[in-house]
Amino acid sequence: MYRTQVKAATLPAAQWLEEFCSPGRFAEACKACPDYGRIWSCPPGVPAAREAFAPYERVHIVGVKVIYDEAARAAAVTPERTEELRRAAYGEAKAILRESLLELEKVLPGSWSVAAGRCELCSRCSRADGEPCRRPERMRLSFSGFGFDLGRVAEELLGMPLLWAAEGLPEYHVAVAALLERGAQPEDGLELEQKYIVADTQPWDQFQDGVMGVLRRMGCTVERQGDVRQRDVYYDTADDAFLRGGCSLRMRTAGEAALLTWKGKPAERQGGLFARREEELPVFDGDLRGERVRTFLRSCLAELPGTGPEMLKRCAEVENHRRLVRVADGGGVYELAFDEVAYTGPAGGHPCRERQMELEHKAGGSEGLARLAAALQSALPGLVCAQGSKYQRARTLLG
Repeated sequence: MYRTQVKAATLPAAQWLEEFCSPGRFAEACKACPDYGRIWSCPPGVPAAREAFAPYERVHIVGVKVIYDEAARAAAVTPERTEELRRAAYGEAKAILRESLLELEKVLPGSWSVAAGRCELCSRCSRADGEPCRRPERMRLSFSGFGFDLGRVAEELLGMPLLWAAEGLPEYHVAVAALLERGAQPEDGLELEQKYIVADTQPWDQFQDGVMGVLRRMGCTVERQGDVRQRDVYYDTADDAFLRGGCSLRMRTAGEAALLTWKGKPAERQGGLFARREEELPVFDGDLRGERVRTFLRSCLAELPGTGPEMLKRCAEVENHRRLVRVADGGGVYELAFDEVAYTGPAGGHPCRERQMELEHKAGGSEGLARLAAALQSALPGLVCAQGSKYQRARTLLG
């Protein structure tokens, strides 16, 4: 009835996004689908690709060509029979591809797969009935739903041009999926940074210009990256085990993307810097109940014996207007962030506000971070070093 060919290509995730993702170009095509808004794996509600895939370094593109034999093509004499044959061949190949990538996610910690087309785990998607996804731990978002040009991806990266037929079956169909993989993280997965509380004694833009001026005079390359607005919800146990242990668990949303982040117990390093284990997991629809998320949480919470995913409660909310700057110093790359932060408790109420600055090691050698931090403190004596995460700051300020 059919045979298959499999090809794969690997490229930097940033290149994949830059060259093949054009959300605006394909948005209308998704809206024209009769199932628009009725399938959880598809728009609307799919996160923006650049936000969802920001934590990943490499993408493995996998294509499966389903080649129909003459008997199958000859049997496709009606639309109903054509769809039956397509599902039996192409549908089966897509399911095998999905299951294979789900297994690879277990082998590559922190990886995340993107599906070849819409999710077909259920005969009828629960979204059509206004209900949550029944299988969020297995459902994966659609490749085309992110706005990728599948035709170019298939042809240029895999050498598999897409084919269509006005009637019956074409010579073949192509299923294209992806597996995103994180790169080696700085300091073996540790977050290394210095944080400051910034006094409200001068205009915010003037302060930022002063900081960047200090870095440029030190010989650094300083590039503005733009502004983002973030909303963080922090979780803890009923007895505040994370707060007492210096850890934090947050769900961050920026646009439609959601990212679950665990920050472990901090350890002080030379120069007053702090390092801690940091783990991140992109999350669909803010779900904390799916098995994929619970597995992630169990791994993180092993750092605090006696805690588990079932013990979590919402404890604080943080709204942050962040201005990002890329700083390069010799072999090291750092992220400089200027934050205007508003903290509120779980019951809401009037927010507490403050300004912060963070300097975080991102790539290359980290030895220059202490030197940069010391130079900033020397040139800007009003800086106050802050220890702990925004969660600890929120609980301190909110009481």
